[in-house]
Order: sequence, then structure tokens, then C-alpha cells
Amino acid sequence: MNEWLDATDLDKGDWLQTSAGTRIQITAVERTTVLDATVHNLTVAGVHTYYVLAGATPVLVHNGNLGDYADSVRNESGVKFASEHTSPSGAKYYGRNKHGQQAEGPLADALERTGHHGGCAEVHCLIQAQAAEGPEAIRGGTMRTVRTRNNSMPTSNTDGHGEPAHPCGRCGRLLEDLEIN
Repeated sequence: MNEWLDATDLDKGDWLQTSAGTRIQITAVERTTVLDATVHNLTVAGVHTYYVLAGATPVLVHNGNLGDYADSVRNESGVKFASEHTSPSGAKYYGRNKHGQQAEGPLADALERTGHHGGCAEVHCLIQAQAAEGPEAIRGGTMRTVRTRNNSMPTSNTDGHGEPAHPCGRCGRLLEDLEIN
């Protein structure tokens, strides 16, 4: 459609475009009326940050939390870690390793400076943050990472799923360079 819509005009199966340019499908739209206030809750499969229009203002929103995100990506091929970056503005971005996205601009420069390959969950968060808010979103803020463990098979070892993980050495250098705690 290439236009902003009121959330009430969205339906299950409709497609949205993320700030990174990827397309995502709406899996549910829940309409609820409480005390004369209408609230629309969206659930977007596989994506935890997207924009909605509040009046004339685009607002970045997200589904769930890091635990929910880790649960949603745990059975994707090769995914071992999920991260949550809270930018200096307070917006939250979620990412996973094996994301396949390429960093650009200041983030690409920081990856090169720190010798990072760019495939980690932390980088996935930062790609989204920079795309949504610009370079200021990747300087400062906080980062949390947890382990993900596949549970799709009866023999899957799920020990450690959702437990905190330390950044790898390359991510440690990158986060230090970008002054992210």
C-alpha cells in the first residue's frame, strides 16, 4: 500500500514494511474497547519492532520482551542467541544471530574498527536501531543477550534457554566502542 494506515484498518494477513524495508505479515489484530478508549493490539510474527501511526506521528512499538523474542526464534536454523538493545531514546530492538542483514553507515564503520563479522544478535539489534532512529540510536544505551535452545524435537536439549549470555569478544569490543552497557 505504501501509506500509513490507522491500526483499526489493519487485518490478519495484511503486510507491513519495517523500518529496515523488510515485509512482515500481521498474524492477529485484537480490537478492545475499555472506558470509551479503543485500543488495538497487534501481534506481528517474527518481528518485535515496527511502526504504528499515533495521530500524525509514527511511533516505534514492539511485541513482548526479550524472553518472548527468544522463544519466538529458538527453532530457527542456527540461532543460538537473542539480544535486546535499549537505545538512548528508550526504544527497544530485538535481534538474533544468523540474521543475514548487512550493516551500513556508522554501524558498518564501527564493525570494521572493531574487527566484527556482523552476524551476532547484538549487531542485528543495532542494525534495526540505526535504521529506525539514525546513528544516535547505536551510541549508548544498554544491551542484554540470552541463550536460545531449540525445542522442536523430542530429543532437543533445551538446558540454558533464556539464560543470560555474555557477549563474544568481538561484540564486547563493539559495545565498548559504541559505549553501550
